[in-house]
Amino acid sequence: MDDHTVTGRVLAILDVLAETGAPTGLARLTELTGIPKPSVRRIADDLVRRRLLERDLAGYQLGSRMRAFARTAERLACKSDLIRPFLHELHQRTGAIAWVAHTDATGYLAIADSAHDRPQGRFMAREWPTRFEYDTFPGMAGAQLVAVDHPEAMERVLRRGLPRHTARTITLPGRYEARVRQAAETGRATEYEEARLGWWCGAIRLGPPHDQLILGVTGQLNRTPIPQVMRRLEAARDPIVRELAAHAS
Repeated sequence: MDDHTVTGRVLAILDVLAETGAPTGLARLTELTGIPKPSVRRIADDLVRRRLLERDLAGYQLGSRMRAFARTAERLACKSDLIRPFLHELHQRTGAIAWVAHTDATGYLAIADSAHDRPQGRFMAREWPTRFEYDTFPGMAGAQLVAVDHPEAMERVLRRGLPRHTARTITLPGRYEARVRQAAETGRATEYEEARLGWWCGAIRLGPPHDQLILGVTGQLNRTPIPQVMRRLEAARDPIVRELAAHAS
């Protein structure tokens, strides 16, 4: 059904082509999506230019960039399945929300999986997007690790000014750069009440060849012994890396 938004129409076209799995002509694509033909042509041709679709005499089909996204998603889903038992153990041992996220070339931090209790789940449903944009939450522990790999993003945010979310958010450029340097040296980062009062977060990078994966914990300040939780978090890294390596071949 056509919802008359650009995003909705793009998704409708991609959904139809993913379902058919074969080249689909403009007339048939118009019929299946319910979108006016001129709009289908304009959107589909733009997606071809972006390599999200391909076009030949038989019609449109998913392009090389979409197939690459699918392969990446499949690999990440497999890794999430392997890491999930460790997340549940980490949550049970610490009482904090345990999560794993992956980063991409654009500087986004996307939550791939998490372990939590019911109240924490309600908190996440209210407060956590599935993808965190670095520019919006640069003070988060995971975002500090993103900044290590994306100095250009950090420079962009520093020029514009670090956003303040609470009274405890670090907004002085020098202090922020110092904490990112420390994150680069140690592979770990923390923040205390900078995104939301009463909550803290710690994150570590899994390390090569899994640099795009970040393991983290998020907990309430009055309920989680922070040093102990960070030790548990770092202790979980080696068995997770070994598990991923055992299934890499």
